[in-house]
Amino acid sequence: MNPILKPNITRVLLSSSPAPFASAVLHNSIHSLRIPGKADSFQPAAIVAPLDYLISNPNRVSLLTPSSRLPTSIFLTRALYLSTCQFPHRSPQALYSTQSHNMSTIEDAKRNAAKQAVAKHYPPNPKFVGIGSGTTIVYVVEAIKALGVDTTTTGFVPTGYQSNQLVANAGLTSISLDALPEGAVLDVAFDGADEVDDDLNCIKGGGACLFQEKLVALQAKEFICVADSRKLQRRLLTNWPSIPIEVAPLAVRRVISELQKLGSPLPKLRNAPIKEGEHTQPVKTDQDFFLVDAPFPKLLLPSDVAQGEDGSGKNGVWEVTALAERIKLIPGVLEVGLFCGLTGPQAQAAGGIGGQKPTAAYFGMLDGSVSVRKAN
Repeated sequence: MNPILKPNITRVLLSSSPAPFASAVLHNSIHSLRIPGKADSFQPAAIVAPLDYLISNPNRVSLLTPSSRLPTSIFLTRALYLSTCQFPHRSPQALYSTQSHNMSTIEDAKRNAAKQAVAKHYPPNPKFVGIGSGTTIVYVVEAIKALGVDTTTTGFVPTGYQSNQLVANAGLTSISLDALPEGAVLDVAFDGADEVDDDLNCIKGGGACLFQEKLVALQAKEFICVADSRKLQRRLLTNWPSIPIEVAPLAVRRVISELQKLGSPLPKLRNAPIKEGEHTQPVKTDQDFFLVDAPFPKLLLPSDVAQGEDGSGKNGVWEVTALAERIKLIPGVLEVGLFCGLTGPQAQAAGGIGGQKPTAAYFGMLDGSVSVRKAN
């Protein structure tokens, strides 16, 4: 074990609502801030401050590091949450450096995607606009402000508390979904995603806002996804490890048991450390519900099934929409972090209002370009 890495402090002030299993991987050259456990092994660092705090306070994320050889406080601008950290031992310089070209490139990629998405899809004189959650959405709001258009007659509908704070801090008018006039439809909704597949199905819920995010998407004429290139994968559950599921606290055990029957090998209640102690408590959503993170094998597309693959759940292998519908049937499940099925225009053609699936997705690439994917 490297004695330089032996910490006197074992907590990282980052997030009480991380992605599954409360592990953290930081953007830039900070590959993983982890604390020594058993000999020759590292464990993910604990996480104790709100994820969406990063959105409204991006420059005030404080990391506590070993005090003997390294600075005691480092300020970062963003963090990425993953379920597992499987990195070898690294030098203290690599573990704790605060800035890098890589981080700058990723943030620039997000900003480029947001600018292009807003320029293309922000309508003239919109009445209502949905504003989602996640680190990319701060750039969406930035891009809206940069348009220089009159926003005084536009109501911005947030997908959660921190999203509401972001809107308010930008000087925009926030209106909650349940305060909309009867029959009102959002002109457009912008949101991020944890992972997006070839058909533009999305996994969302890493930031614990999936229920309100889905409500807003379903109330919008079109949902536009904005992300960086790492979120684009051929199939869901390629890099993002699990499906977030919002669950009534009383039903957690039952839901976990049912998920195991569906083929999820290790569904877990999402916990986070209590600020002033070593104990953990369940992460709560804005609805005071809990989150269960359920890993599954990669999810199939309808095209995979058409080519003969079995997406019925055998051996835990599911087609994405079939799994979303099946999980939603479990008593105690409020919502599932799979955004699939119809787009807004498809839903409207069928007599509905909006769809869960984005009409288009904008991915900021590391070379400065933006890749645009449109739903079929």
